[in-house]
Amino acid sequence: MARKSKYVDNVVDNQTTNIEQNVVLTAIYARKSIEDDSSLEIQIAMLNDYINAQHDFVLYKIYSDNGFTGTNFERPGFKQMIEDMEAGKFTAVIVKDGSRLGRNYLEAGVYMENVFPAYKIRFISVNDHYDSADLKCKRDTISIPLKNMMNEQYSKDLSRKLTSAFRTKQLSGEYIGAYAPYGYSKDIGNCNKLVIDEETAPVVRRLFQMKIDGISDCEIAKILNKESVLSPFAHRYEKGLVKADKYKGMPWKKGTIAQILVSPMYLGNMVQGRFKQSLSNREVQHKRPENEWIIVENTHEALVSKETFDEVLHIIKLRKEKYQINLEQAGNKYSYENLFKGKIFCSDCGRAMVLGINHIKSGTQYYYRCRLYGESKGTECKQRSIRKDRLEAVVLDTIMMHFKNYSDYGKAIREMNKTPEARVKKKEYLEKICTLEKEKARNVTLAAGLHSDYKESLLDKEEYQFATSQYNDRISNLDSQIEAYRNKNNLYSEEYGGSDKLNKNIRKYCKVKKLNQEMVDQLISRIEVCQGGDIKINLNFKEKFDEQLSIVIQRRNEIYGIAE
Repeated sequence: MARKSKYVDNVVDNQTTNIEQNVVLTAIYARKSIEDDSSLEIQIAMLNDYINAQHDFVLYKIYSDNGFTGTNFERPGFKQMIEDMEAGKFTAVIVKDGSRLGRNYLEAGVYMENVFPAYKIRFISVNDHYDSADLKCKRDTISIPLKNMMNEQYSKDLSRKLTSAFRTKQLSGEYIGAYAPYGYSKDIGNCNKLVIDEETAPVVRRLFQMKIDGISDCEIAKILNKESVLSPFAHRYEKGLVKADKYKGMPWKKGTIAQILVSPMYLGNMVQGRFKQSLSNREVQHKRPENEWIIVENTHEALVSKETFDEVLHIIKLRKEKYQINLEQAGNKYSYENLFKGKIFCSDCGRAMVLGINHIKSGTQYYYRCRLYGESKGTECKQRSIRKDRLEAVVLDTIMMHFKNYSDYGKAIREMNKTPEARVKKKEYLEKICTLEKEKARNVTLAAGLHSDYKESLLDKEEYQFATSQYNDRISNLDSQIEAYRNKNNLYSEEYGGSDKLNKNIRKYCKVKKLNQEMVDQLISRIEVCQGGDIKINLNFKEKFDEQLSIVIQRRNEIYGIAE
């Protein structure tokens, strides 16, 4: 029998000790997508049974996601689990199988092989017979990544098959939407066929006539709401087609009116494939060009005539042209002056605010307004508007105030880094770096010696691969520690912070008198306008700013001996 290698004794002993340590606080994670047969309850019951069968396992919490695809990790239950993991609330994660964690093999692999080990989390996949604390599983470096790859391939295959089946139906003029368009219902005998809904069809015909009569979309919405006519979503809620309470009593909005008035569906033509999304390829939903839509004519009974539909389109076109002329005559630079487009939101309803214009005696006034407030006349949202010039002034003042404070913090840190207390700390970090680098060099030497032991048959192939992996992990961990201590050491530099990106932006923009698009894009992430005119501004450099402030507090505590 081959002699034991001196290089692997401490590796194996340390692993065995870790497995036997303490109680294992365990988090259950369960996921069910729409197409899965297995219920969450069955998954959770099975995992509970597994935990109960282990004498040292204790359940910490159950995390679950119902109806979420495994092709991405934007799931509330999963995200909460990761947040609790980072807070150190449990020491193990258990799943039914690897596909419950996720079907994207690259990201699932990152969690299994990098994230969980980094937080010393034991990962168990019951049906895969995988336990990261088991040395045999650790040596099996291919099975889990391979299964992850197969899970992702399954997802892609399923996506392709479903897409192909749906496209075939679309090309033949069969309706595949979840809900029938307003004014229609699905045929009882054939859910892919549309028939006229006698309850809502008169409302659709009336919308077209009101438009021809010269009534604006906004006024049409007001009239229908005043008459308590159910909007499309409110109608679906009343019929039990949607369950969320937010749809109960949802009012008509001008955007809803506008969508109905331009839809060729009301001519009896089937229009589908307007949007594209691929979950398996992580592709977000986006609108296709009109020439890529799938249109099949005369698939169902029309609600309006071709003449009526064309007349409404002509009216809409004329109104748009007139609006554009009015803007040009007013000298409006709307598209160039809307600095906060996509960044400003109503704090009450969460909707994006839009830029409006008022022509008053003293000139033109621009303001941001909540679209929902105007459409619902305050029934759904209480927020009104804020003047554009006031908002720009507040944002610029906020940026400049943070710039000044950040610069002052940097100066204070550089001064405090000259104190004896700071120099002691710097020396401590340098000594720690030196110790870690020596330990790294020792491990590199030991790892290099494994190859000769393997050649001399002191190690078999599995032992050689396992020990090499362990030493590589140790070296990687030491590299991370060395980098962390170097970063800490840099915080004590007497030239601290002078060349960071934020300081460069401060030097670039510190003398700016008027806010511009470049500044907004680089420095602002989100603005919320609250009732009463209060404004919440989220800065892109807020994290860096807070870090600088915490360093100032830390230095002060070190100098004056204040316990944190």
